[in-house]
Amino acid sequence: MISILFVDDEVNILEGIRNSLRKRTSQWKLAFAQSGPEALDVLSKAKFDIIVSDMRMPGMDGASLLTKIQEMYPYMTRFILTGQADRDAILRAIPVTHQFIYKPCSPTDLLSLLDRTCSLHERIQSEEVRQLVSAARSVPSAPKTAQKIGQIMASSQTSLREVSEIVEHDPGLSARVLQVANSAVMGRTREVTSIAEAVSCVGLESTQALAMANDVFSSNASMHQISRLIDKTYDEAFHGAKLAALYMSERADFSVAMTSALLRDVGLIVSAGAHASIYKMALDPFVSTEELLDLEIRSLGVTHAEIGGHLLALWGTPMTVVEAVTCHHTPDEATIDPFVMAAVHLADVVAANPGQSQEEILAKLNWEFIDLHQMETVIKDWLAMDDTDLQVA
Repeated sequence: MISILFVDDEVNILEGIRNSLRKRTSQWKLAFAQSGPEALDVLSKAKFDIIVSDMRMPGMDGASLLTKIQEMYPYMTRFILTGQADRDAILRAIPVTHQFIYKPCSPTDLLSLLDRTCSLHERIQSEEVRQLVSAARSVPSAPKTAQKIGQIMASSQTSLREVSEIVEHDPGLSARVLQVANSAVMGRTREVTSIAEAVSCVGLESTQALAMANDVFSSNASMHQISRLIDKTYDEAFHGAKLAALYMSERADFSVAMTSALLRDVGLIVSAGAHASIYKMALDPFVSTEELLDLEIRSLGVTHAEIGGHLLALWGTPMTVVEAVTCHHTPDEATIDPFVMAAVHLADVVAANPGQSQEEILAKLNWEFIDLHQMETVIKDWLAMDDTDLQVA
């Protein structure tokens, strides 16, 4: 049974939540606390899976509470209820908060969020993997990203396009900016899937602040051991994103494919920090993708694609992107637009195998998916496109 703890200093808010979830008490164990210290006391006596805390509380506020919980109970999923869009408060809470819930929150919206979260918990059976994903404060950024954005921001002609292009080179920062752009506190009325639109929504100053606050993989000892793998992954991510955008250039949903291709291996980056020995083999040019996926299944029970999809879903990333990331090695399991899925799958294979012939690329694709959706002609047309102008740097 999933256990959920709600924390708010206003009794009427807690009573409203209790009443709205009364019909779910046979499925969920619910507990309530009126302060941060009381919540910590409750957690010291029983294990909980999810916490939903108000942001503004006297004494220990929501960000401070979730910081302690992230340290003490890293496996928990953490949500903040807030009616404010204060930049400093959001930036302080971002590293320890999976999603923000706008206050007041309707019972329907709260139920929907909790249902999705419980479904995610059930999908990943390994407690070790759930803890790995829930504990992730960020997807580490490339070392020079914040510096490059700072240089542009310091110039007299700051350009949204230039900042967006830097963010698009960095899957870690892209994932974070997308998380904030799709957050309830941004007042969004529709899903944001484009990184450029996400930067515009969040704002240049906040994007710079997120870049400065995001973890950098080279400063992490375990990441430093496999920095070559991270560099390779980031280069392939950007190359794949550009390829997916090229393939989908005449379709309205090209941004979904481009963003999904960019973020497709965030799970590898997160998992590699905790399991460096598993991923060192990925640098061996003679080790195939299938061999790496098989090693992940045997060692972790899931692949990096599933880990990445789980993390992005926890962060409130649009589900089309989540599914494309989760299924980029297994497109036959996807239910989203087959053109988006085909573009991400093909971009992944091409970016990971530079210089290989069309025949070699075709041999590495998932033909169950291609045959099911009759995509062979489309795939071959995409492979025939001139991609020599794509810059990978």
